[in-house]
Amino acid sequence: MEIVDVLKIKYGISSVFIKQLRNNIYKIQTTEKTYALKVYDWAVNHNFLYTLHQQLKNNDFNYFHQIIPTLDRLNSVTEGKLIYTLSEWIEGVKPSFSNKDHLINASAFLATFHQAALASDYSIKAKGPNDFLLPISFYDVRVGQYYNHIIYEKLKAWVQQFGTDTLRIALERMEYAEYIFPLNSYKELVVKEEEKNTFVHGDYNSSNLILSSKGQMYVLDFDDSSSYLRVSDLVFLCHLYMGKEGERLLDILKSYHRVRPLSEIEFEFLKSQLFVPGKIYWEMYCKLLLDQQVSKEWINQNLSMYTVNTVYNKIKILSYSDLS
Repeated sequence: MEIVDVLKIKYGISSVFIKQLRNNIYKIQTTEKTYALKVYDWAVNHNFLYTLHQQLKNNDFNYFHQIIPTLDRLNSVTEGKLIYTLSEWIEGVKPSFSNKDHLINASAFLATFHQAALASDYSIKAKGPNDFLLPISFYDVRVGQYYNHIIYEKLKAWVQQFGTDTLRIALERMEYAEYIFPLNSYKELVVKEEEKNTFVHGDYNSSNLILSSKGQMYVLDFDDSSSYLRVSDLVFLCHLYMGKEGERLLDILKSYHRVRPLSEIEFEFLKSQLFVPGKIYWEMYCKLLLDQQVSKEWINQNLSMYTVNTVYNKIKILSYSDLS
């Protein structure tokens, strides 16, 4: 079934102008409204995502793309191997995190999102991914789209393959993160978050945010959302944008903390994870998508922020009182 047929038959929308923005995202324009259509060829639990949206609205958070139901009141359309979802179009621009104000505002906005990212409806646990699993070690912890053990094993393999000082330093600092990681405190944090039925965006970065003409920020793309620790979104944001020498780290944390104060246990979790080179996984994942080879030069360049002493020392002396 063609897109125009899906829109007409399933949504009752006709006389449209369709513009493809990315491989699976289309801008749908009618004489009255504009929509975003996303086409999936992979499995996504849209009922779970819709439930999360409803919980956000119940908690007075409406700054995201609202799903448009079909004529049959369904959240998505399945045709063969493809799944279609229609949502409102949010007019605006992507924030630029090279702009310090944009980054600080995005951190505060994440805190606002997290204030609403908890559910009184416990049925979402049965419908969504069950990620509230107590790990038996530091390496079973998940942040963003990776587990610590994925990075640790990759670093060890690269040390054997390339043997550079940059790799050895990164590996040593990740092992230091394990040393300072209070696993019992982490388990206590998991229990507290599980009791609140919290969830995360899972891929919070500049490409999934829109800044409207009125200056209001909106969050997009909940495909990687799951039931998990809210502070892991903040760790992911820090990994990507704290700067090569960690010069923006405290700005990000303070901006977040002013809106939703972190608990001391959350802070302990965050600090340990800042020693984990999460950005290397993100960059490696992007290269794999582009079918590009990983070289010694590429590894050294992308690990540089984790081996600079100024970054290491800045994280090492970071204390909970610094957030105030």
